[in-house]
Amino acid sequence: MTTNTKPTFYQFNLSPFTRAITLLAYNNKIDLDFIDVDLFQGQHLSEDYATINPNQTVPCLVDGNITIWQSNSILRYLCLKYDLPEYPNTLEARIRVDNMLDFFTSDFTSSFFLNFCLVGILPTITYSSQEINEEVIEKSEPYRLKHFDFIENTLSNNSFLCGDSVTIADYQLVMLLTMGAIKQFDFSPYPNISRLLAYFKQMPHWDEINSPLLQFIEQALSEEVSV
Repeated sequence: MTTNTKPTFYQFNLSPFTRAITLLAYNNKIDLDFIDVDLFQGQHLSEDYATINPNQTVPCLVDGNITIWQSNSILRYLCLKYDLPEYPNTLEARIRVDNMLDFFTSDFTSSFFLNFCLVGILPTITYSSQEINEEVIEKSEPYRLKHFDFIENTLSNNSFLCGDSVTIADYQLVMLLTMGAIKQFDFSPYPNISRLLAYFKQMPHWDEINSPLLQFIEQALSEEVSV
């Protein structure tokens, strides 16, 4: 049972999983109480935050007695609570969306986000030498290429991942793709993926939500430091 107060959203605005939820909320005029949790400062590891989310991860949504700390579940919850079209009504259509969401936060997150974008960048995914970092990227490449081909082929049959209407699966994907800017990933071999990105980039709140990431990357590259 929820209260009449607006949900509280604990977020880290560099996270693609946070930004997918933020964009969905902005596009649908959902009033959330945004609270920043700085991962670089270790705020998610504090005792106070552990009382809110024992897993000490972000994003996290608190709505009355309900606490949700998985981004896919938060996306679905907001769609169900506010009756949003981004999560379809029929069982068959929902299964297609759920299947994609799970693929992105497991297989694709591993091959692209973790083992390509963040290797050698994020301290927890930086190994003892640059040689090992490059080996990890190289070994994950066949999976990454397979995943990109799968997404590209899926989009060749539909305007969006799960049909002719945008869903939360598209939101999750495009925000993961933004992380490619860290390694200047070239999307030109994937015209359908590029088309989806272009569609989202025209949304009114896209620049506002994604500018902190681009500014962070620009600063990090200019200072030539690992982050």
